[in-house]
Amino acid sequence: MPLITRDMNLDAAWKKVLQQVQTANEDPGHSFRYMDLATVDAENQPVQRTVVLRDFDGKKTFSIFTDARSRKVKHIQGNDQVSLLFYDDDTKLQLSVQGKATLLTNGEKWERYWKEAGSKSPHSYTSAKAPGAIIDEPEDAYEWLQEENKHFCVVRIQAYKMTFLQLDGKRHLRGVQEFVEGQTNSRWIAP
Repeated sequence: MPLITRDMNLDAAWKKVLQQVQTANEDPGHSFRYMDLATVDAENQPVQRTVVLRDFDGKKTFSIFTDARSRKVKHIQGNDQVSLLFYDDDTKLQLSVQGKATLLTNGEKWERYWKEAGSKSPHSYTSAKAPGAIIDEPEDAYEWLQEENKHFCVVRIQAYKMTFLQLDGKRHLRGVQEFVEGQTNSRWIAP
């Protein structure tokens, strides 16, 4: 069943879309909890992977956690332009986000994220082998460092453009929000 309908105004539509992201931030079972993150590698080739939403400010800042040695971190260090793609098959709602990524590997916010969530799954950030490292046997990947040697990294994506697409048979609805110089510009666009 569509979440966004033709009788809604654009502000109400965006409120519903962002509420879905907020719900996913709090509910691990929500479809928007898992999203695709696209980065650009050193050869300017796009690379996608599925990541987990870990925080959302309710407006335009999304956070994920990763190993600081991962390829996505190296990509972001070379090019901070990223995109996120959310999709909920039940409501047929898609949200595409274009943004600028920053990396947190220390500091007060990083410490808060580690204590509140990262430390609950320390093996994700304390493996002796870096993600993507060549190994001889699958078991070689399961050697852990002491927790003080963690490679925990928070990736924060600040959106500068978001687009929703509500699929509804032949009458799809699409809206866009752009964030420019402290202003939010929203408009309907053709699907």
